[in-house]
Amino acid sequence: IASASVDSVLLLDVLEHLHNPVLCLQEVDRVLKPGGVFCLQVPFMYPEHDAPLDYSRWTQFGLRKLIDEFHLEICIEKSFGKPIETAVLFINIALAKILVRWFQRKSLALCFSPVVLSFILLANLFGYILAKLSPEDNMMAHGYRLVLRKHS
Repeated sequence: IASASVDSVLLLDVLEHLHNPVLCLQEVDRVLKPGGVFCLQVPFMYPEHDAPLDYSRWTQFGLRKLIDEFHLEICIEKSFGKPIETAVLFINIALAKILVRWFQRKSLALCFSPVVLSFILLANLFGYILAKLSPEDNMMAHGYRLVLRKHS
C-alpha cells in the first residue's frame, strides 16, 4: 500500500494479538492520508482468547501513551461495559465454556444444560436491567475504542 494513500484504517480487537503493536501503528501512520481516520478498538477485561496469540491488554491510559508519538488527534474515546455488564460477560463466557466441555466429553452433566442456559438468560436479563438503572462507570470496562484523525 502506498504511503499516505488510505482514507481510513479500522483495527478492531487486533492489537492484543501483535508481538510488536508499535510496528503496526507505524504502518498505519505510514499509509494513512493527512486528515485520515483511524478507528482502534481493544478488549480490556476479557479472558485470554486465540491462545497462544494473545499477548496484552490495554487500558485507556496505555492506549493514549501508545498513540501519543504518532500525533493523532483523539476524536472519540469510548469505553465499553459498566461493571455489571462486564461481570455478566465473564459469567456467560465461563458457563458457555462449561457447556462446550460437557458436550465434547459427552458428559452426563449435559442433562443440566437447560438449567445452565436458563441461568445465562436470567443473568443477561438481570445485567441488562441493572446496567440501564446504573450511572455510567468505566471502572470495569471490557473494552475501549478510539477514533483518531491524522494531523494534516
